[in-house]
Amino acid sequence: VFHGLGEWDRVLQSIPMFQNVPTPLTIAEFWLLYIAVKAMGAFWIGLTLWAVLSAISNLGLALTAAGLLMGLEFACTAIPSSSMFAVLRYVNVFSYVDFIPVFSRYLNISVFGSLISGSDLVLAILPFLCLIFAGVNVLIVERKHPVSSSNRLLHWADEILRKLDPKLPRCGEFGKLLVKRKGAILLIILAIVAIRMEVPPRAYVPYDPYIQHYQSEYAGPITEDTILALEEALGNAMDTGNQVGLQTVLESAQNAPDGAWILPTAPYDAIWSNNLNNYHRRTALITMLFLVLTLAPIGSQERQNNMTVLLTSTSGGRKRLWLQKQLVLLTVTAFVWLMVYGGELIHTVHAYGAFQCLSAPAFSLELFRNAPSIPLGDMLTLYYGAKLLVLLVIGEICFALSSRCSKNRDAILVCCAALLIPAALASIGSAVGEYLSLLIPLSGV
Repeated sequence: VFHGLGEWDRVLQSIPMFQNVPTPLTIAEFWLLYIAVKAMGAFWIGLTLWAVLSAISNLGLALTAAGLLMGLEFACTAIPSSSMFAVLRYVNVFSYVDFIPVFSRYLNISVFGSLISGSDLVLAILPFLCLIFAGVNVLIVERKHPVSSSNRLLHWADEILRKLDPKLPRCGEFGKLLVKRKGAILLIILAIVAIRMEVPPRAYVPYDPYIQHYQSEYAGPITEDTILALEEALGNAMDTGNQVGLQTVLESAQNAPDGAWILPTAPYDAIWSNNLNNYHRRTALITMLFLVLTLAPIGSQERQNNMTVLLTSTSGGRKRLWLQKQLVLLTVTAFVWLMVYGGELIHTVHAYGAFQCLSAPAFSLELFRNAPSIPLGDMLTLYYGAKLLVLLVIGEICFALSSRCSKNRDAILVCCAALLIPAALASIGSAVGEYLSLLIPLSGV
């Protein structure tokens, strides 16, 4: 794309972003250093996570510990350079994730009474960190017993649950999925994400405030009187903004098919922006992520608890249980849909105004010029209703895959591999991911 890597024998400081680097290097030497640091840094991060995950037998607790460690390391990147703890900002996992700011910034740090630049410190300790954590991993594997007493934290949690369990209300399938499998926590996080979600973007249009003003002023069916009123207002316009706004609305009205309306288009342009800034695909991926992670254990939890024989030998296990699980699936799917896409509509209204003229024909918008003669309100209902149907299909696929797994962990892995990985590829433009995932029908306009 950018026609090579530059003149390799030039001094690195010739590039403006590296002009403050104190170490004399050529561009070729920098590339070799950068690739080596990124490779060894990734290797050390792998060793660090390996040490945490191998030291703790319980997968959930191990992942929680690894997440807390990464969160603590990321928090240290906010330490000011003037702080006495500034060394923690550089002796940090994220110094190797985002190496350029560390390398290109000159700052001396006091280490055991001696001054050393942050970049040199990061480079000097990297080989030792790799060796130390490699040794730690070997030591953990050698010393760890295949069978041991229960983890103290898990033992403490079990004691609490043992005392609380008789007092807790029985919630049936909802309780199993949302309480015991922690699905409620995911849904609470989803609600927070939905509240903080960005507003759907619109394509930039010059003089847009003027256009929106005159669309609101002349909103309604397009008639000869409407055209005459716009032409008269255009002749009396005094400044460029009003002239452009009136001219745009007039041309759109003149080119519109018979029966079309003038209407404020801002909220409609936002929700039907054809994946502007990758908004629609990113939103669909977030929706799929929370839905799949919540529903993944829905069919595997009975197999994990060795209840299959009992359930298949009773009428309630063969029929009523399936209906109850379908009710849970429908409820969770509807909640996820309502949080994400209901939130999308609320954010759109707050940013661009209400959806007006819902009884206007859909072909009043240029996007739907060839659409059947149905009201815009019905088009919105079809659009978001189709998203709900796609989410229900995703939920049923989760149910089918989960029902064939003997452990919840396996169900989560299988559902993620089948549904989320292709969707993630599709969200970054992979043609293979687009063909293999449901992201496009969920996000597409």
